[in-house]
Amino acid sequence: EQIGAFVDIAPHFVSEAEAVATAFETATTPQSVSISSFMDATKAQAQASQALWHSGATTLTAMLDDHAAGLRSALFTTLAVILAAVVVALAASIFFSLQITRGVGRMIGYMHRITAGDYEFEVDGADRKDEIGTIAGAVSVFRENGRQVAELTANYKGQADAIRLSQSVLELAMDGTVVDANEIFCRIFGYTVDEIRGKPAAMFADAAARESAEYKLMWENLQRGEHVTGQYKRIGKGGREVWLEVSFNPIIGLDGKPFKIVQIATDVTAQRL
Repeated sequence: EQIGAFVDIAPHFVSEAEAVATAFETATTPQSVSISSFMDATKAQAQASQALWHSGATTLTAMLDDHAAGLRSALFTTLAVILAAVVVALAASIFFSLQITRGVGRMIGYMHRITAGDYEFEVDGADRKDEIGTIAGAVSVFRENGRQVAELTANYKGQADAIRLSQSVLELAMDGTVVDANEIFCRIFGYTVDEIRGKPAAMFADAAARESAEYKLMWENLQRGEHVTGQYKRIGKGGREVWLEVSFNPIIGLDGKPFKIVQIATDVTAQRL
C-alpha cells in the first residue's frame, strides 16, 4: 500500500516540474515572464517535492519496519526451535544417564555379592547391546570364574585339612626357618609350636646330617623349587631319635618362584628301630 501511494504521487510531481520548465522555455525576455505564474509553479513544485519526499520516507520506514518485524519473527522462531532441540536433547541425556546409572548400580551390587562369596545369581542385562550389556557380560564371566576359584579353594582346603589331621606338617620359609607346625608334628618331636616357630629346621637334624653333602644338596634343590622325598633321621626333644618318611613340597608363587616349603611326613620310627 505504501509503495502504491508513492507511485500515485510521483506523476503529479513530474507534471509540476514540467510546468516550471515550460514557463522558463517560453520566456524570451525577462519582461515576458509572469512572476505570478512562475511563483505558482515553483510553489507547486516545492509542495510536490515535499509530498514525494514525505511519501518516500514513509514508505521506506514502513518497509524497514516490516523487514525488521520479519527478522524478529524469524529470530524468535529460530530461538524457539533451538530451545526445543536443547530441551529434547537434555531430556534424552538425562533419561539415558539414569538408565546407565541404574545399570551400573546393579553391576556394583553384583560385584559386592561376588566379593562376599555369593555366586548363586544370574547377571541381568548381559544380552543388552550397549555399555551396560558389555559390563554385565564381564561381571557374568567374573562371577563364573569366582565360582570356579571358590570351588578349587574349597577342594584344596579340604585336602590340606585332611592332611593336617592325619599327617605331620611343617611349614618352612625358604631359608629353612620354621613358620608353623601342626599338632601331630609337635607331638612326634615333643615341642610346642611356640618353642620351634622362628627357629632353623636344622635343629631337628644331628650335626653329622647337617654337615653332609646330601643335606646341603637337598636344600639347594628345594630352593630351586624342586620336590624332594625320602626317609630321614631326625632328632626330637631331649635327643630322641625320630625317623620320618618325608615329602618336601616347595610352594610356587605367582611370579613363578618358590616362597615357602611344606614338609609332609609320616612317622616310621617304629619300623626303623
